[in-house]
Amino acid sequence: MGNLIGWWRSAVALALVVAAAHPALGQDIGDMARESAQALESVPLVLQIVFYVVGLSVLGIGLYKLIQNRQTPGGGSLGNSFLWMAVGALMIAIPETLDYILGTFGINPGGGAIQRPRL
Repeated sequence: MGNLIGWWRSAVALALVVAAAHPALGQDIGDMARESAQALESVPLVLQIVFYVVGLSVLGIGLYKLIQNRQTPGGGSLGNSFLWMAVGALMIAIPETLDYILGTFGINPGGGAIQRPRL
């Protein structure tokens, strides 16, 4: 198991190095800066997707714990499942709330809302 984790870490580090080196393939400093800026434009959208996926997963764990408590009453704390669901709902709401707050102050967060892709 330790070798698998070490191999996984090496693969992720190599992927990050290759991804970071791609903007360096430009011909001059201006090209490198433009390509790096374009590569960073998608970061807020990626963070939003991560928050949505993790939030849905945590919410699902809370629902599973609620169902598990219903099947075995007295087997665990009911508040624990509600806490999991509240944290999941909070994680789902964080990206949109930050967009609203930053939009109020005129700051463009860059990610926007997740939209259906145009075909």
